[in-house]
Amino acid sequence: MTKSANNLLKVQMKKIVSFILLLGIIMLCVPASAQQFEATAMHKYVFLKWKWPADQQPDHYEIERRSRGGSFAMVAMTFSGEPNDTSALYYKDKLTGVEDHYYYRIKAVYPDGQSFFSEIISLSLEKTADQKMIDAILDKSTGKVKLVLPPLNGNYICRIYNMNGVLLSVEKPEACEPELSLAQVEGSRFFIETYHPQTGKKFYSTYTRN
Repeated sequence: MTKSANNLLKVQMKKIVSFILLLGIIMLCVPASAQQFEATAMHKYVFLKWKWPADQQPDHYEIERRSRGGSFAMVAMTFSGEPNDTSALYYKDKLTGVEDHYYYRIKAVYPDGQSFFSEIISLSLEKTADQKMIDAILDKSTGKVKLVLPPLNGNYICRIYNMNGVLLSVEKPEACEPELSLAQVEGSRFFIETYHPQTGKKFYSTYTRN
């Protein structure tokens, strides 16, 4: 290899090393996006759940929503947890409009004013005909909560949430006698989603423990 070719190779190697170092600095400085972002529609509510990298917690989060053809607008703001907190965050959004399609995203705002967005979740709401509110009544003789449901065959799948949308328990009561045992479930107010796999029907109820 000639001297000029050797010098040219050294210059190129320096450029490559400089580029790699610069890329590493950029990667360290840019906050990461959400590690997890989920949305679940239940009757007139949408439950959001997200998690941000524990070592890159922002100052606060802004929850943004838009309908089909509309623009994103903030519907709520929530603050981050403790530094290096790995817990997921939750938000319950009550829908008052008649739209059947919504989009959500999370905006993470950092102390220096920088902001970064999560991915956008597209959420199609099911027809209200398949989502009915039902009563949940305490049976004092058994201590269980009885769900007032139409007579159907097979089993139901009941998901019990607290009022912030955190899933607490899943039960599979028989359709002929749909009762839930909530004695071991923490909390006093619950949102219950009851799903019948054979028909695809969903029913919703709220229950407050005295």
